[in-house]
Amino acid sequence: MKERGFNLLEIIITLSIFMLTLIIVVPVYSTWIPLKQLKFTSSQISMSLNLAKCKAIFSGTKYRINFQHNSYYLEKYINEKKTWEIDGRIYHTENVSIKSNNNPVFHPDAKITSMCTIILSNKAGQIKITLAITGRIKITD
Repeated sequence: MKERGFNLLEIIITLSIFMLTLIIVVPVYSTWIPLKQLKFTSSQISMSLNLAKCKAIFSGTKYRINFQHNSYYLEKYINEKKTWEIDGRIYHTENVSIKSNNNPVFHPDAKITSMCTIILSNKAGQIKITLAITGRIKITD
């Protein structure tokens, strides 16, 4: 009569191989996630800067991006009220800190009020986004 199933030694060997795989994979994965969050946030902010520039050019109205500690949002200048109003949604960055020396204002002639430097950081490192007066966006690790 042939026995079916697994014996105790086979189960222990299988579990130990599984645990060794987890010991190797978990640290690699835990450092990979913050790096991807940082890179995703930098590309998302870069796209938002380009969006603000395009909206300013095509609508003939000033736009700016207002940066907070871990969020940012697009604002439109309402000329009749002489105030800024949120245009769209507020973007929250997950586990990424944002530091900006100012909030760039985009004019309809494609110029920006002043140069802007944005520093994104988390435990994976930091990324610097520089916005020139001409509207050029430069991302450096």
